[in-house]
Amino acid sequence: MNTEFLDDYDEKVIALAQYLELNLEPDFDKNDSYYVANREDYDTDKEYQRTQAELDKEKEQAREDAIKEVTNELNSIMNRYDNTYEYCGEEYLVLTDSEADDEWDSVLDNYIDEIIMPEIPDHLQSYFDEGEWKRDARCDGRGHALSTYDGCEYAEEVNDTTYYIYRL
Repeated sequence: MNTEFLDDYDEKVIALAQYLELNLEPDFDKNDSYYVANREDYDTDKEYQRTQAELDKEKEQAREDAIKEVTNELNSIMNRYDNTYEYCGEEYLVLTDSEADDEWDSVLDNYIDEIIMPEIPDHLQSYFDEGEWKRDARCDGRGHALSTYDGCEYAEEVNDTTYYIYRL
């Protein structure tokens, strides 16, 4: 199957489509025999060639329809903002490894600033070791902090790049 049409899409969209198990490569080979006329079934070469030409057109139309179906699915994956994508009302965060590490660090910093520090009296805040707290928090993995839905991290590879997916 010619998948050159996928070149028009962001690799993160393709990674999410793979994770969602959308069919990005329709299998035409299983129907190839349908599109071949059997010469013995026709009285003349002209009739055989006309029929084969019609079958070739049908085959090409079937390929175009399959590609349209795949592109419609890909087009339904919407980039809402930054690295957040939506598909069928569900949101996903799609990141490279370094982006995931940066986002993880940001989430942990935000948690410290908004949740932990306001609960610690001012005169004791200097005793709080942010580095140690982050080290402990990282034991649960990135998914625990980045996936607000199930705490899981999923990985998909596209063109030798691994993308990490978090359901929000």
